Amino acid sequence: MATAKVIGIHGVKAPQGQASRPLPAEFTKLRDHAKERIRALMIDLFNNADDALFAMVDKSGADQATYFEAMRELRLQKKSILISTLGPALRSFSDTSSGIKGSSKKTEAEDLDTLSLVAEEDLEFDVAVEGMVQRLAAEAAEPLKAFRVRVCHMLKAKEIGDEEVPVSPEILCRGFVEGCMNLEADIKAKLIVFKLFERYVLAEMPNVYEEFNKLLASAGIMPDYKPTHKVSKSAQSGSADKSQQPEQDVSPNGARNESDGVGFDLNVLRQLLHPQGQPMTNGATSAAGMPNLKVIPHQDILNTLSLFQSNGHEAVANFITPNQSIDFQALLAARLGGSEQGKVCNDVDADVINLISMLFEFILEDRQLQAEMKAIISRLQIPLLKVALIDKTFFSKGGHPARKLLNEIASSAIGWTSPRSGRRDRYKEKLESIVEQVTDGFDDNVTMFQELLEDFNQFVDVERRRGLLVEQRTRDSEKGKAAAVEARLATQEVINKAIDGRAVPDLGMELLKDAWSNVLVFKYLREGADSQAWHEAVDVVTQLVWSLCPDPKEPEARAKLLQLIPNLVAKVRAGFQDVALDETLAKRLLDKLEDQHVLSLQALQQQVDLQETAEHLDSYKDRARVGIDESVSAQNDEVSDLVRSTLELEEDFKQLQEACEQADEKHAGIESQNEKLPKKQENIVLVEESNESEGSELAEDSPFVQQVDRFVVGCWFEFGSKNSNERCKLAAVIRSTGKHIFVNRAGVKVVEKNRMALAEDLRSGELQVLNDGLLFDRALESIITNLRS
Repeated sequence: MATAKVIGIHGVKAPQGQASRPLPAEFTKLRDHAKERIRALMIDLFNNADDALFAMVDKSGADQATYFEAMRELRLQKKSILISTLGPALRSFSDTSSGIKGSSKKTEAEDLDTLSLVAEEDLEFDVAVEGMVQRLAAEAAEPLKAFRVRVCHMLKAKEIGDEEVPVSPEILCRGFVEGCMNLEADIKAKLIVFKLFERYVLAEMPNVYEEFNKLLASAGIMPDYKPTHKVSKSAQSGSADKSQQPEQDVSPNGARNESDGVGFDLNVLRQLLHPQGQPMTNGATSAAGMPNLKVIPHQDILNTLSLFQSNGHEAVANFITPNQSIDFQALLAARLGGSEQGKVCNDVDADVINLISMLFEFILEDRQLQAEMKAIISRLQIPLLKVALIDKTFFSKGGHPARKLLNEIASSAIGWTSPRSGRRDRYKEKLESIVEQVTDGFDDNVTMFQELLEDFNQFVDVERRRGLLVEQRTRDSEKGKAAAVEARLATQEVINKAIDGRAVPDLGMELLKDAWSNVLVFKYLREGADSQAWHEAVDVVTQLVWSLCPDPKEPEARAKLLQLIPNLVAKVRAGFQDVALDETLAKRLLDKLEDQHVLSLQALQQQVDLQETAEHLDSYKDRARVGIDESVSAQNDEVSDLVRSTLELEEDFKQLQEACEQADEKHAGIESQNEKLPKKQENIVLVEESNESEGSELAEDSPFVQQVDRFVVGCWFEFGSKNSNERCKLAAVIRSTGKHIFVNRAGVKVVEKNRMALAEDLRSGELQVLNDGLLFDRALESIITNLRS
C-alpha cells in the first residue's frame, strides 16, 4: 500500500539554513491591518451567531437540535477558532515575503494514494472549503488580482500563485475550518458554522482586499494600476442573452421559483380566467366584449378603495359576505356605478380584482387560521387589492413585501391560541397594530410593507426565540425522563433475574429495590450499559443475592461467604456514597446486612454440623454391625470374653442412641430456622408497563399508524374536542418510549401521547395536521387548480 502524503495547509517550511527575510515596512502595515480587520469580522461573527442560528431554527423543522448544538459549540470554542483563523493568515505575510511556497494541490498520484484514507467527514470539509474558496475568489477577483500584482512588484518576484497571496481565500478558509475541527458536533452543525463564516467574514473580504490595494497604492506601489477585466465572447453573448430575458425563469405553467415563495405571471393567470379567450362571466365586470360601455379610470378605482379604507371597517360592512370577504364588485358599483350604469373596469383591473377576491375567499375559509386571526387578516383586503392594482409584480414576485407580510402573519398565527381570561395577548396586540398601520397609513407607497415586515419579523423573532429556549428545555427534560425510564427498566430486569427462584430475605429485597436500584440507575445513565461501572454494579446484585441466601450444597460455601463479605460490604457502602443515599437509611441497611450475613453463616454452620452428625451415625451403625458379626463368630470363646463383648456393645448402643437424639434435635432446630426464612420473592416493579396498543383496534399497517410514523418534528397540529381545541407543535419523538411531545407557542408541554393514541385521534378526527406552508402561495395554487379544472 502506498504511503499517504500529507501537505500542511500553511505550506512547507523554509529549507534549513535559509534565513527568513525581515518583512518590508509596507507588509508590516498590511499584516497589522489584516489582523485588526479579520479579528473584527470574527468578533462580528460570534456576536451575530446566536441571532442567525435562531433564525435558522425557525425554518429547520426536524434539525433544530443541530442548530442548538452548533450554537453551544461555537460559544465554547470561539477563542481557539479565532486563533486558528488569524494564525495562518498572519503567517502568510512572512511566508510570501521569504519566498516560501506552499502547495495545497495534490498530484493525481497523491490523490489516488490518499483517497482510501479520507473519511467521509473530511470529504465534506474539502467540498465546503473548495466551495467557499471558489465563491470568494470569484467575488473578489479584481481586488485580489490587483493585490497579487502589487505584491509581486513590491517583492520583485516573477509570479505568485493565487493561493500564495497573503490572506488568500484558501489560507483564510482552511485556517477557519481547521479551527472548527475540534468542535464536538456532527458534520451538519459544523457546516452550519461554515455558512455563518461565509456570511459574516468572507462576504466582507472583497472590501478588505480593496483596502490592501489602497494601502499599497498610498505607499507608492503601482498607484495607477487598474486590473484589466477581459470578458470572453461566450460571456458577452450570455450577458446579452440574459438582458433580453425576464429577471426570473418562467415555467410553462407561469410559476417563478423564488426562495420567499412561488411567483405566477399575471398574463398566465389572466389566461386561466379567460379560457379560450372568452370574457369573464363572474366577479368584477370587464370591458371585454362590451365595447359600448365606459371604462372606469384606474385612478378612480384606487381613490374609491382608499376612501373605504380610510373610513374603517364599518364602511364596508354592507359589502361583506358571510365568510368575511368583501364583494368588491358591489362596493365599486355602489360608488362608481356598474354595468347597469354603463361603466365597467378595464380588463386588467377586473382580472386583478377577481384574483384578489378569490385569494381572500380561500384565505378566510382556510381552517388553518382561527376565527380571531381571520377577522384581523380580513381587514387587509382593500390594502392588498390596492397593492395588486399599483404593482403588477405582486403576483409574479414571490418575495414581494406585501405577500411576505401576509405569509409571515399567517405562519406565526398558526400556533396562536386565545390566552386565559385576564392575561395580556402581546401577539394579538402587535398584529392588530401592524394591520392598523396598514389601513391608516397605506396610500400608494408599497415600500411601507417592507418596513412593517421588518418590524413584525423582529417582534416575532423575539417571541420565537423565547419559545424555542423553553421548547429546548422541554425537549431535554423529556429525553432525560425517557433515559431514566430506560435505566430503570434495565435495573428492574437485572434485579428480577438475580432473585428469580431464590428465597431472598425481606432485608435483601428492601436493599435492592429502595437503595441499590438507585446505584444501578445512576451508573446506567452516567456511564452507559456497556461500561465497566455498570457491569460491576450488576455483579454486586448477584453477589448480594447469593450472600443472603447461599446454597448450602455448594462446596466450601461458608468459606466462600466469609471471604466475600468484606469486599461486598465495601462495594455497597461505596455505591451508597456515589448516589448520596440518606445516611440514616444507609446505616440501617448496612447494619441489617451485617446481621443477615451472620444468620447466613450460622445456617451454613448448622448444615455442616448436621452433615457431621449424620456421618457419625453411619459410623456407629457400621461398628455395631461389625460387633455383632464378631460376637457370633466367637461363640466358642470363653464366657468371660463373651460377657465383656456384650457389655461393650451395650455401651456402644447407648452412645449411638444419644448421638441420634442430638442429631434429631439439631435437625429440628434447622427445620425451625428454615420455616422462618422467606419464601421465593415476587419480581420487583420499578416501571409500570404500558401496552402501547392496549385499547386500540388499529393494526400496525393501518394508514393512521403509518401517518403518525411520518410526523415530522416542528409541524403544527390541532387537538380538538367538544369543549376546546388546542394547537401545538410536535417538539420531540422519544423513540425508546414511543411518546410524542407537543408544546404550545411558548414552548411549554401541553400534550403527551404514544403513537397508537395519536392514530386513534386521527381516525376519530380529534387530531388534525395543520399546513404551515406559505398562505398566499397555497391560496394562489388552489385558485389555479380550480381554474384549470
